[in-house]
Amino acid sequence: MGFSIQILGRAEAKVLLESVLGNNQSPNADSKDTSNPSDHLKIPDEIIGLLGVWFNKHHINGSLFCALRDQQLVGFLFCQKLGKRGMVWNPVILVPDPPNSLSDSLIESMLSHLRQEKYICAQTFMQSTTQKATTPYIRHGFSLLTQAWGMRRIIHPGRRSLYLSRLLLSWKRYPDWDWPIFREVVEKTWKETRDFPEIAEICEYEDSLNEFQDIAPDLNHWYLVQSNQEWLGGIILACNPSPLPDSANFPDWELVYFGVVPEKRNQGFGRTMLDQVIDWIRQAGGGRMFLHVDSRNRQAVHLYQSNGFEIVRATEVYLSQRLC
Repeated sequence: MGFSIQILGRAEAKVLLESVLGNNQSPNADSKDTSNPSDHLKIPDEIIGLLGVWFNKHHINGSLFCALRDQQLVGFLFCQKLGKRGMVWNPVILVPDPPNSLSDSLIESMLSHLRQEKYICAQTFMQSTTQKATTPYIRHGFSLLTQAWGMRRIIHPGRRSLYLSRLLLSWKRYPDWDWPIFREVVEKTWKETRDFPEIAEICEYEDSLNEFQDIAPDLNHWYLVQSNQEWLGGIILACNPSPLPDSANFPDWELVYFGVVPEKRNQGFGRTMLDQVIDWIRQAGGGRMFLHVDSRNRQAVHLYQSNGFEIVRATEVYLSQRLC
């Protein structure tokens, strides 16, 4: 095989990758110096951005699987750990790898590690469904689940909208709700979710709650919603500074979870909840709002599109076989 696989935590991975990227100054820079494997194939900007978030946000749990040959990095794979699910990004191979032996070894090592740690499954997103990208995963038991659509809306700052629905909603923000009540209400929405229901079938609800906390650790953005003393559902938001240098005061908002209890669906409550969230962001100074939705969930897609969201990215979702 000629190479070994090491599993690195955040601190070790940061030192290693900074030494690799430092030789090129930029992952996109052209270099004639062939002493470093990373000169041959550039590291995708998306992966660099993802790792930068991991290095700087210590609530994000993950591992970097590194392939080393003669103490030199020749490939790596990043796995973010959400609850009991591994979120895996495409292997980055820094040297020619025609038979995909590096990719296979990195994926095998990642799956073995997740099994040992009692993770339930692994999931990966493919922006391009080329055979080269998908074949190693399919060989290791991954199958195509659906297409995920990343959607975005730019919310400009302004005053409160005069056109909001007249439905009267009561919003409860942490710590104004009890944790057992939050769990109970959101579980009702989660059990009949139309977004990636196959994942909900194999993951426990408690694991999903842990995932939400990994993505949105600030409970001040966790809400329960009532109307006439009846629970309607829950919304979880994550607020992050924009990565754009000229947008320091223009944050990114991620709609991490949005659910309406089954008995209150198709009555306009979901649209009203979303309208009011957007209005809050508008009054707070605006920002970019992101979400991900299962392309099969046509009702949700219609709701978002009619509310000004646009599809900015489509990725194929692959799910592993159950690991434990």
